Amino acid sequence: MKYIGPFFRINTLTSDEIKYQLFHLSKESIKHIELQSRCGILISNKVLRKYLSTNDINIMKDFSPVICIYKKAHPLILKSGKHPFCWDSETFKKESLPDSDALLTFCLIELSKYYDFFENVDDELFSLSRIYKALSRIQLEFYAKSMRNTEGLFIEKKNSGDNYVDSISLTDKSKTISFSYQAYMMCAYYDYYTASSDADKEMYKNFALEILNMLIDYRSSIYNESTDECCAICYALNIFYGLSKDEKSKMLLLDLCDELTDRLENKSSLLSSLSSSCFTVINLYKSYENTGIYKFKDKALNLSENLLSLYDRDTNIINLQVDKKDVKYTAIDLVLFMLTTLYYFKYDESNEDDFEHKKKLIPNMYKNLIINSGILTSFPEAPDLNSAERYKNFSYNANDLIEESKYKLSSIESPLSANMASIFVKNVSYSTKKCEFSHRKSSFDSSKNIFLFSMFIYLFENDFTSYICGNVKPLPKQKVSMNRKTSKEYPLDNKIKENSQPSPKLAASLSPSVETIDKNSPHNKYEKNNAHQQPATVKLVVNEKSADINPQTLDKNKPSKKSSKK
Repeated sequence: MKYIGPFFRINTLTSDEIKYQLFHLSKESIKHIELQSRCGILISNKVLRKYLSTNDINIMKDFSPVICIYKKAHPLILKSGKHPFCWDSETFKKESLPDSDALLTFCLIELSKYYDFFENVDDELFSLSRIYKALSRIQLEFYAKSMRNTEGLFIEKKNSGDNYVDSISLTDKSKTISFSYQAYMMCAYYDYYTASSDADKEMYKNFALEILNMLIDYRSSIYNESTDECCAICYALNIFYGLSKDEKSKMLLLDLCDELTDRLENKSSLLSSLSSSCFTVINLYKSYENTGIYKFKDKALNLSENLLSLYDRDTNIINLQVDKKDVKYTAIDLVLFMLTTLYYFKYDESNEDDFEHKKKLIPNMYKNLIINSGILTSFPEAPDLNSAERYKNFSYNANDLIEESKYKLSSIESPLSANMASIFVKNVSYSTKKCEFSHRKSSFDSSKNIFLFSMFIYLFENDFTSYICGNVKPLPKQKVSMNRKTSKEYPLDNKIKENSQPSPKLAASLSPSVETIDKNSPHNKYEKNNAHQQPATVKLVVNEKSADINPQTLDKNKPSKKSSKK
């Protein structure tokens, strides 16, 4: 019999269990989107053979990894045909956004670190670490070669050709330049450097640092961007500083935090954009954790209290103080509001005697804003009982069995039973008359979904690995070999065969170099912070072809309206 856990699940949920569930949701959803959905430009077997061992190629033969993800699609799972568990290609909006692509790669790199814990435990799960790292490198090389304009800046692209990478026809979708696109790519390239053991990994670090230098050179222009855009850049800098501890990125991070807090001076500012307000607060909490500067925590707590005052504890909704019969909330609104509250209760020390109230509020908020609202189409099943993921320290000991509530709620359908991939819908409406949520359609928006999945992985991966194994990789003698049962959900693990051979070294094809920009360049439309210093051009050579990132061509007469969270 399958373990079904305790009876009163939603009433006994803790903040930690909610974090674990959201990490599991992201881990499995990213796996499905990357390997099975086919919602993007597909990596051909010819390309895969250059980067994967023969055994890993055999693992991947039944899957269709994407090299970049499309902007929109319908997440209906097709269970028949040549590629079961893929999505309907007729619904694809074949545009690619740099923020979605960069954060998808960031997710794969971070999850490769998670699966690395299984090296001495489970060859099948550990193989995902190698595969994800190889796919990340393929993606990063593709971004450098195909996702930039003639000046070398990452921009939106449209594919009017076939879905396979060998048959694509990419054109520039928009000439608008977004600083957040560059910042997210900076994180992806640097994170690959931290995870890779390749001999040429330094080039990824150097390329990321060149992007950082460009952002620093134009900090005054960044301050003129929208709050959404500043939040996205601040989030990227939090990720980057956490990875690199680079002092220059820290200074820019501190300045952006000050800029964002100055924009939220009163309650009306919080209401003007709920998602931006919550995103700002989360950035402040992370900045405190990254730097130890107490003023960020204090400011975040004050703003959190103002935001929490918007929550109606009788109806369990966020009161946006609008006089409408139907109030619309985006998935970003609801999720970031709950995450802000999670952080508030983590750091608030003013009402220790109100512990029971806090313990109940978070599960109620999770149940009503995330589960019952309908913003989630489905929720991945928990790992099977014969999976190492279901046991503390991967022991396979019945006493170490991890309850299903650490992975999901039984009240929400699985992907196969719902016939829908586990994604967040764009928005939902709340009827003040009926006191219930509703939504019109279930569509996949890559920018919003990959942003949320990346945030869950970024915020909660360490919490989950600390819980499951104390962040300690087991010794070889603890390795256990078992015959796996067939999984009914996203049957990726059924296809992964035992593979203990290391991946071959990936061929070096990226090499950065720095050039000096002509001071008299006609493209110089930005006012530099220091007029006596000219910015460096970032050059990334891909298969003997190169493109320059020339910051002086950023056109501020066309300010960016794009960010990862709209």
